[in-house]
Amino acid sequence: MIEVEISAVFAVLLFVCGCVLVYHRGLKRRLRKTLANRKPVSPLRFGARHYADPRKAEIGSFILAKFQELTGYDFAGVVPSDRLVADLHLDELDSLALTEILTEVERQFAIRIDDEEAAGIRTIGDFVEIVTSKSQRTTLSSRKA
Repeated sequence: MIEVEISAVFAVLLFVCGCVLVYHRGLKRRLRKTLANRKPVSPLRFGARHYADPRKAEIGSFILAKFQELTGYDFAGVVPSDRLVADLHLDELDSLALTEILTEVERQFAIRIDDEEAAGIRTIGDFVEIVTSKSQRTTLSSRKA
């Protein structure tokens, strides 16, 4: 009796794991489809390709590199106007990725992004703009001191 229950639990776990694997493969496929017709640009070149301002270029490259590092997905071909959820499916690829990336960005650039500001970040470009704005304010504050 107990062996049958253990076998049933094991079978259910295998089924769930299989479903998760298939789901993530589908997400990867959708992400590849979104990026397929674009020129691939590595995270390190992303900033320089899309931003003339060296500070924005540095921030953009860092953000994209963190997305790739923390999710394990290839984001070559992403543009600043790509929406984090609707286009890149970051909420589905890794539910903690956005929180982890915010924490990493705050640490790297010595800034603080509050929850209300974070909720307003819709695109890669939004993210770059808010970090640039916050880091400029931090730099100006430290110069005055």
